[in-house]
Amino acid sequence: MQATRSCSWVTMLTLLAMLLATPAYAASSTLYVDGATGRDRILCGFSPNRPCKTISYVIPRASVDTTIQIGPGTYNETISITQNLGWMTFEGAAQDQTVIVGNGTDPTITVWGPNTFRFRQLTITGGRHGIYVNSAHIYGESIMVSGNVVNGIRGEYGASIELSGVAVRSNGGNGVYLTNGSAGSVLNSEVSQNGALGINLQRGSSAEVEGSMISNNLGSGIGMYVGSSASVRTSTVEYNHLSGVDASNGSAFSSWGGNLIRYNSDSSGWRAGVNILNGSSGVMIDSPGDQILMNNGPGIFVGNTSSLLFNTGTVSSNAGNGVEMYLNSTSQFDGGSVTNNSGYGIFCGIVSSKYGQPGTLSGNALGPTNCN
Repeated sequence: MQATRSCSWVTMLTLLAMLLATPAYAASSTLYVDGATGRDRILCGFSPNRPCKTISYVIPRASVDTTIQIGPGTYNETISITQNLGWMTFEGAAQDQTVIVGNGTDPTITVWGPNTFRFRQLTITGGRHGIYVNSAHIYGESIMVSGNVVNGIRGEYGASIELSGVAVRSNGGNGVYLTNGSAGSVLNSEVSQNGALGINLQRGSSAEVEGSMISNNLGSGIGMYVGSSASVRTSTVEYNHLSGVDASNGSAFSSWGGNLIRYNSDSSGWRAGVNILNGSSGVMIDSPGDQILMNNGPGIFVGNTSSLLFNTGTVSSNAGNGVEMYLNSTSQFDGGSVTNNSGYGIFCGIVSSKYGQPGTLSGNALGPTNCN
């Protein structure tokens, strides 16, 4: 009898040791976190009735294609995902109910490649960056990224960032910053009230923007630099302190039509509704045409060996020339209208040329054009 009991105790202790040595006790497609009712303990997270208390505690238990359900509450955590988990989803209770707050020094959430992550129904705040993405792919759906020290979202080294129904607001630097060959899409989202640019594309990065509001940023609304590009459709770009759209250093801006670009620019005289500089290009040919209105400077500025192709849209009521060119730059017109601007409709500066003619060129304060 005594030998049997001893054997039983040895067996139980052996099983317990094996259990403690294996953090991911069983593969689970859903893990659970609840800041109010959860506890960080053995076997937490595998059931909604036994949630963990913190997100960081449950992540090592995740396997490929795991969803982490995060209950209402404020989670004061800095989260870094370095292991290769393939697909993973962070699902909050609601955008205004599940809040992840960083420490102000590190990104609130860091995702390293080659992972693919989806963030839904969350607010992400309080970090150096809200979300930092290095070589990984993320989807943001119905999230708020606000109140971070520098960038709301930063992606680099081939990162891919797709945002839908997202608000990126009131961050100290850029709303969305992509660099070193990264790519993004911003669909039906708001990028506003950030301390630098709304969307900043650098060093061969690209973005597609559709159905979105880019407004009230202290820099330009959308900027592309050093061989970067942006395609914009049916979006409003307004009240940005510098240019509405800014393309420079061999970059390319393409309009897919239906954009409203208004009330942008400071009074420097060269910042504009759309600014195309330093070997860059702008293409505005898709219907319905853009409305470039009431900017505090030229409607479109093309400078320093840059080019514009303008076939549709309206450039009207801007506090400068409608379209202004300088330093070996060209504009090709084949339709659209340039009307009621405070300067010329089309202005040719040093060694610059106009080809073709808008469909309507009238009502400009200094005349239709000074170009030869």
